[in-house]
Amino acid sequence: MSEDLKFIISVLLSSGIVSFFVWLMKKRIAVGIENSIKNKYDSKIENLKSELSISQSILSNSLLNQTEGIKVTHEKRLKAIDFYWEDILGLEEFIQPLNYFDPITLAKEVEKINRIKSDLPEKFQETIAQAFKDLESDKMLKTATVFKKEIEKLRPYLGEELWLLRYFYFSFIGRIVHLYETNYSKGLNLEHWMKDVFLKKNLNNILSEDEIKFIYETEHGGIQRGINMFKQKILKEISEITSGISVGKSSLESAMLLSKKMNE
Repeated sequence: MSEDLKFIISVLLSSGIVSFFVWLMKKRIAVGIENSIKNKYDSKIENLKSELSISQSILSNSLLNQTEGIKVTHEKRLKAIDFYWEDILGLEEFIQPLNYFDPITLAKEVEKINRIKSDLPEKFQETIAQAFKDLESDKMLKTATVFKKEIEKLRPYLGEELWLLRYFYFSFIGRIVHLYETNYSKGLNLEHWMKDVFLKKNLNNILSEDEIKFIYETEHGGIQRGINMFKQKILKEISEITSGISVGKSSLESAMLLSKKMNE
């Protein structure tokens, strides 16, 4: 073998060994980097799992506490509603004497009612006199004031809608009683309550146009229509509370808010 050939073979062998060692080093470095990344990734995954477990535990405890709190609050709401409905029925009783004649008397006939002199039939005048004797407006005001104070304490459990309905319901009843009793006691002809601007304006704050139209479109029996309209709205609101609809909405909103806070 010539010297030149030996040299060439020697160079090739040397290059191969060097290349092999270079490849081996690269491989070891790559494996080291891969292992390092894997360890960091595994560590991060474990940390995330731990954080998730803590978060889930907090969420579960929070929801459990909410459930217990909702149960207690709901029981208090039901008791508050019982008292509230008792007040609503009690207020209705104070205006019932006017229903001796309002359902059967047209507006123009109501305005003929006069305590001192009237061309109405004597028997009907006796009915009117008895109605105003049973009206008891002073007692109504005192009773309503006592109930109002108690209902104010229960306001957090009743909610604003029921509280407002009670306020305007009493205003509706109280205003009519005041108008009729004032004129009757003065010996003046009654002025039909539907002509009172203040009363109708006040109803606009709580009833829709269609609801007010329903009350005012009749020639007689409007008082009872108004009472029934308020009671229907009140019962609808009570139904949402007792069925858990409003509580469910509140619970869902609270859970969503809590989840959003935790994600932040």
